[in-house]
Amino acid sequence: MKYALNQERYEGYEKSIAQELYLKRVKEERIKGGLSDLKPVEIRLVKGEAESGLWKQLVSTHHYLGYKRAWGRRLRYLVWVGDGAIGAIGWKSGALKLQSRDYFIGWSVVQRKQYLFHILNNDRFVIAEE
Repeated sequence: MKYALNQERYEGYEKSIAQELYLKRVKEERIKGGLSDLKPVEIRLVKGEAESGLWKQLVSTHHYLGYKRAWGRRLRYLVWVGDGAIGAIGWKSGALKLQSRDYFIGWSVVQRKQYLFHILNNDRFVIAEE
């Protein structure tokens, strides 16, 4: 897989660090076969500015919604095959009020305020394509 940097969506974070890591770490060959052929596959928590920039670039380039700054608590992961990043996963704080979820769970307003921090929303999931 080879990727061109999407400069329009690349504004707002440290370009030099992210570009360097992105160009070095993203898989440059086409991946063939099933998941069992891709050992080792690792899903690792994003740490530091460089990996954060890589996560943002993968999402900006390959997710149909692109990258948008998330507010609140969030978790970001990169999917690695060997030493190359092939995907990104993002989670963020649960929505404050979501009628269908709150009804399904069956909690009161007080319970929602007490336990909402246990809820996460999947924000982004992307496996990079050619």
